[in-house]
Amino acid sequence: MSATLQPAAALADVLAAEVAVLENLHFRVVQAANLAAAGRHRFLAPASDKVLDAIDELGGLELARALVVSNAAAAWDLADDQPTIAELAAAAPPPWPPVLAGFAARMRELVAAIDEAGSRGAVYATHGRDRVQTALTAVDGAESYEPDGAPGGSPVLGLVT
Repeated sequence: MSATLQPAAALADVLAAEVAVLENLHFRVVQAANLAAAGRHRFLAPASDKVLDAIDELGGLELARALVVSNAAAAWDLADDQPTIAELAAAAPPPWPPVLAGFAARMRELVAAIDEAGSRGAVYATHGRDRVQTALTAVDGAESYEPDGAPGGSPVLGLVT
């Protein structure tokens, strides 16, 4: 493979892995939002753990992408050593520009979808916390509880929001 095509192939590999992790993250965020919407709050902690696992995996891939992007920028004589994917797509040799542009578009779609699902999930989690708080207040008049279940202390499920 030529010196100008190899960085494009490496970049495409990293971007494909990032898209796969973003798709998994999107699934996990939607899953957590659906659990919150269904009132299945006891399952939110494990669902949140899966979201955090995907975010950690994405962080590792972002480091790999930074290295590959720097190598591609140097191979293609770009002034910036950390250009955007769109800038790389414009500078890449054929047939890579539409491939890289496609990855950039898909990543933008996924990030927007994750943001929307996360916002929706936060609304449901807050609503669920409020429902639990109302139910507990109706039971014994306490507005919050200690970790051992005794009345008083910090607001119930304050970590959900």
